[in-house]
Amino acid sequence: MLNSIFNFLIKKPLAASILLIAAVGLLVSQTHNFSIDASIEYLALEGNNNFALYEQTQKTFEESSDIIVSYSSENNFLEPKQLEHLRALRDELLALDIVDSVDSILDVPLFRSPPLSIIELARDLITIDNGKADMSFIAAEFNNSPIYSNNLVSSDGKTSALIINLKEVDESIDNANKVLTDAVVEI
Repeated sequence: MLNSIFNFLIKKPLAASILLIAAVGLLVSQTHNFSIDASIEYLALEGNNNFALYEQTQKTFEESSDIIVSYSSENNFLEPKQLEHLRALRDELLALDIVDSVDSILDVPLFRSPPLSIIELARDLITIDNGKADMSFIAAEFNNSPIYSNNLVSSDGKTSALIINLKEVDESIDNANKVLTDAVVEI
């Protein structure tokens, strides 16, 4: 059978080309009827333990509504004046009804400012805001830490991120973005 198809293709190339073009044309004309459902329910196999774990995790932690705002300054943001401005911005955002919490460089845990043992770190949380951080080590930690470098802090030290966690409210995320944008513009 395969041999006869091969002979047809070699002996009658014009007819084979016309059949190929017709077949491709027929397939292309039916593409509007083609759809793919790539939802996780269809992609996961029945009884897949990983999918069950994913569903359980979604139920436990639910979706969060976070907005990330970048904070840039012409100078290094670790200067006292910049830290005060960042603190004021954070506090004004916290005063908004839709904001649950704000995470910034002021309140993330620092592990090497100063360098401490794991036991010492477990006993006491060190942040810029609680005044326990040694400011001479902070720039190096933000630049070299795999957790903070280019995630929370830019490599040039002039841009940082504020992670704004929103309360569960009836407002849409677009409305929350508008409220936050208006608040940030006013500051």
